[in-house]
Amino acid sequence: MPARAWTSAVAWLLSGGLAWAGPPETPCARVEGPVAALAARLGSTRDRGAFARLAQDAAALVDAGTPHERACAAYTAGSAWFFLSAQGADRRYHAAAAVGGLLRAQQLDPEGMAARQPVSRLREAWLRVGAVPGWLEPGRDPAAVTLPAREGTLRLAPADPAAWKVACGATASCDGAADVEVALSPAGPIALSLRPGQYAVTLTTPCGTARHTTPVAGGTLALPPEPACPVAIDARDGVQPVADVQLLDAAGRALDPGSLRADGGPVTVAAPGFEPRRVSLPTSGGTLEVPLVRCAVELVVVVARGRAGGGRRRRPLGPATRAGRAAPAMWIWTR
Repeated sequence: MPARAWTSAVAWLLSGGLAWAGPPETPCARVEGPVAALAARLGSTRDRGAFARLAQDAAALVDAGTPHERACAAYTAGSAWFFLSAQGADRRYHAAAAVGGLLRAQQLDPEGMAARQPVSRLREAWLRVGAVPGWLEPGRDPAAVTLPAREGTLRLAPADPAAWKVACGATASCDGAADVEVALSPAGPIALSLRPGQYAVTLTTPCGTARHTTPVAGGTLALPPEPACPVAIDARDGVQPVADVQLLDAAGRALDPGSLRADGGPVTVAAPGFEPRRVSLPTSGGTLEVPLVRCAVELVVVVARGRAGGGRRRRPLGPATRAGRAAPAMWIWTR
């Protein structure tokens, strides 16, 4: 498309139904300072290079400032990528980037993203990503999807990343370009607008990572089961750590200490010179201190009446009497 046509197309987008609506129609309505200045640049930008620089500058501010400032930065970056997705060989890549930025803004400022302009841009960005085999169904509008209240981070990605890479243009920049990362909140659910399709869902918590593939068509998103927390065994003899500890499962098989998880069931803690002890693993994970008890020792004393051949006699441990008569002396023999 000639430069003049590109300028006209952008001018139409900015002045028409997808135009920058201003307060209170965008997540930038309640923002001032550097982020607001970036948002203002969006309305005066006309060429692709400037949109690309603006998207990068805004994306760099998404993780800084107040939630409203971060939402405005995400919305500005997503909008810049949205305008870049209007044409070009890399339009699907930019459309996916636009979706990521606009979804981040939706997470941070649901109210601001509920206005007509943000809703329209997010819908159109999703449609520009297009149909992708194994991921997005053709011609489907975004649906409201609820992410349950939970601690951790969620990553949503194409169920078939190879098919997405082909659709994107088969360049290295396409790898991970369609992935969306969301910080979950135990305080309440999060609502996002997602295209129906098959998604790879990865849940990361302080205890580990779990992943599964699930269909998405609206409603509550099915999350993978939370990973069980790791458990470490700290065997003790009083205050001293015990060496050569062995862990056994219910069948007596040795366990790798690094493989213990809170859902693994009881284990037996054993060590040379100590009584084995069966313990249950804490459901919250962490380190479990296990006091061990030393084995009882039986002392056998040999009583000798004479000198053992080949030995050297040392002092007797007697004499003693038993039942009114002298008892044989006990000797310690050394060789």
